[in-house]
Formats: sequence, C-alpha cells, structure tokens
Amino acid sequence: MSEVIRALFSWEFVGPHHLARVRRCRERYSGIQATIFALADKSSVYSFYETNDTNSDVTVAYQSVIAEELGFWKRLKAYARHVWFADADAYFLCHYERPEVFLTAIILRLRLKKAFVIGDSKFDDYQRQVFREAAKAVFYLPYSGALVSGARSESYLRFLGVRGRIETGYDTIDGGRLTKMELSPPENVKPKSYFIVVNRLVKRKNTDSVIAAFAAFCAENSAPIDLVIVGEGPEAASLRGLADRLGVADRVRFCGTIPNEQISPLLANALALLLVSSSEQWGLVVNEAIACGIPVIVSDAVGARDSLVRNFVNGFVVEVDNVQGLSRAMSEICRDPGRLISPEYLSRAATVDCFAEAVSRLLA
Repeated sequence: MSEVIRALFSWEFVGPHHLARVRRCRERYSGIQATIFALADKSSVYSFYETNDTNSDVTVAYQSVIAEELGFWKRLKAYARHVWFADADAYFLCHYERPEVFLTAIILRLRLKKAFVIGDSKFDDYQRQVFREAAKAVFYLPYSGALVSGARSESYLRFLGVRGRIETGYDTIDGGRLTKMELSPPENVKPKSYFIVVNRLVKRKNTDSVIAAFAAFCAENSAPIDLVIVGEGPEAASLRGLADRLGVADRVRFCGTIPNEQISPLLANALALLLVSSSEQWGLVVNEAIACGIPVIVSDAVGARDSLVRNFVNGFVVEVDNVQGLSRAMSEICRDPGRLISPEYLSRAATVDCFAEAVSRLLA
C-alpha cells in the first residue's frame, strides 16, 4: 500500500478489542492512518469496559453516558458533527440498522467516499421474515463492501445483495496481550477443577441447559468438579433456583460481573469454556479461551465454531439444547483434561492480524 489512506472506524462504544484491532492496522500498514469514533464511553451491555484509552486516536461524542440510552437526535447530531465531513477516505460503520447510520452511509456515498459495513449477523441468528429481510437489504445499498466475522456472515450479506468486496476477520482479539498477562490461578481457585461459563445471563445464552447438563455430569462422575458462572442478567435468580432444584447449588458458583483483567486467569485455569447459546453471532470469549489454551464446548449456533472449533481437536460442537450431548462432552474432557488442550490452534482467523489484513484488502 504505497499511498496513505485515512480510515475512520465508527462504533457505538469502544472496548479493548476494538482498540487492539485498529492499533494493529496502524502497526502493520504505514499506509493506513486509522482513527476511531465512538458515540459514548460506557455501555450497559459491556459494563465491564470503559472507553478511557487516551493514547489512541479515539473521538468520543458523549462522555459519562451509556451508549444504548442515547436517543435518535443525539446520535444523529454526533454523526453529523464527527463523521459526515470527517477528513477520511474510507469509513467503517457498525449498526447498519440504525437510521442515523443509514443516513450517514448515504451522505458518505454522495460525497463519493467508500463506506464499509462491519458486523457479524448470520442467517441463522433467528427466524427470518421475508418482508423484513427485503427492507433490510435496502439499508445495505449505500455500502461499497463489508468486513464481517466469518463465512456464515459473508453468505448472509451476499444473500441480502451486498455488492463489492466482503472480507472476514472482524471478530478478533489481541492474542499477544494474553502472553503478557499473569494467568496463574486466582486465590482460592484450584486449577482444572471447574468448567466455566462467561456470558450475560439472558435466555438466548441457554445457561439453564448448561446447569442441567452439569447436574447430569455430576450424577455420572465422582470427580470434585465445579461450574463457575461469570456474568449477570435477568435470569440470574431463576438459574440459582434451577441449580438448587437439581441438587448442585453447592457446586455452581455465581461470580457475577468481574473486571475483564480477572476473566483471563479464570479461563486459563478452567477445564473448558461452555458457550451453548441458541443465538450467538460470534462469541469472542471463544477466541479468548482458545488463546488461553483450554478446550471449548459450543453450540452449533455460535458463529465462532466455523473458524475456531474442531471436534476432538480443541473442543466439541453440540446441538442447541442437547443436554445429554453437552454432559457427555464435559465427561470426555474431564476423562483426559490435557488431550484437547491445543493453544497453537488459535488460528490467524481469530487474531487482530487477520483484522488488519482484511482492512488492507478492502482499502486496496
């Protein structure tokens, strides 16, 4: 890339993963001058992150505000001020479905600028409706191409008629960050003595199926293994009640929300990560778990399984709500904990290098 191209990445909220991806673009390609625009510095969904990195080229429209609580007019004002006439050659926009983002993409197109949509939607995320999909296709019309998470996302955008180049590599992490972290077990935690769940406690995450499978696992295995659940959400009380009814309340530990820097040590010392959502566009925690060197058990609805998970290599893929299959996968891992640990399997498809390469190809 000989000439300098100015790229602006726009998200509602920016966390460590976003920062790492854009930094990698700047580090690997001197011809890319990348900056970030964020609507707000807080998020109700990702409450354990804050946009407070003062060393990055990050513009935050609203300080000390939760992104999801901003109304349309405030959002539109922020995009008009910081994006519509920004000094950039290419724009990467998230949340295509938002009216203010759609309007921004149209304005950029009229200015003869390249606008790329970024996201990780898949056709199988939920039951699709013909008229809604037809309307959705209109929202993609202003874009010159797309940066998506994986093959299923690419196929879905092609189905919706997205023209131009589509590159995969959006949902990636900085694997090098983990090698610099202290991953020894937290105090009072015995290594390889627990399975771990890291997700919001909402219906679609199927944490109730995990608890049911764990109860079945405990009934068939005498090993003193626990289940650690990290996260908060509206299902927390009912999940505690379920663990009590199934007789495993003393072996299921609800940790609530914990700081992000404490999650990786918990992951690294677990037997395996469990993520069996009924709908999961990607699941970045899968990247993190594999980078930490532990197996993963995921449902076939998890987007990350296409690129990152191979049965009997670094984990298992089970059907959604298949409690028996999940329990058997847990037993298989417990039987020989070291057999499926494959830290080298964190492919380039999961790292920020892949993100930087995809951006470079789109800008070429």
